[in-house]
Amino acid sequence: TMGAFGPLPYFAKVATHEALAHGGACLLHGYRILLLNSAFFRSTPGSFGTDLAGPFANLGAALAIALLLRREGPPTAERFFLRLLCAFNLFWASCEMVVSALTGRDDWGFAIASLPAPGLWRALLGAAGVLLYHQGARMLRRHGLGRARGRILYATAGLAACAAALAYAPDRLSAVREAALETFGANLGLLFMASTPVAAPLPRSRGWTLAAVLAFPLFAATLGRGLSF
Repeated sequence: TMGAFGPLPYFAKVATHEALAHGGACLLHGYRILLLNSAFFRSTPGSFGTDLAGPFANLGAALAIALLLRREGPPTAERFFLRLLCAFNLFWASCEMVVSALTGRDDWGFAIASLPAPGLWRALLGAAGVLLYHQGARMLRRHGLGRARGRILYATAGLAACAAALAYAPDRLSAVREAALETFGANLGLLFMASTPVAAPLPRSRGWTLAAVLAFPLFAATLGRGLSF
């Protein structure tokens, strides 16, 4: 059951970033999507709004979930999933900030290149990314994720991401590399959870396990394989 909670928030995070945000913004502008998959998004033409739609969607999703979780409730599997989804969105969005600040590439980098004083914006972006990543890791530690759970989630999310990326036949190596960066790279915070205290164990759930088993081939056949419109 714990292993199922690694891939599921990753699938949801990618769908939010790539399909709903990048793809939705592109279609709203009346542009054409050339490639939409778990690792790459290409459209013609590109635009400032299309580039930033992805990271803003992840940040917006994390904020909305964090506000929802402020309401007290029992430690259910649903709340556990939402907490992970919030953290995964924050981890990816904040790592993308840092990478864009250092390299001038990726979603933020492409958008900042068109602004005045790009060096200053990149410095601010990198600092914000480090702060947000710290907040995501702190949230998981505060709620007692635990070191053992963190390792299971880290491994299952990364393996599922890389396996799904293999479905992108035109360039499997690049797709797997990007998937590894989005999971094994972005989720490194999961490996540094405190050993104690640990929240109460989640009961075994066939429903959550089945959801992960069914979601994987669907994800691999769509966002793993790649779509065009």
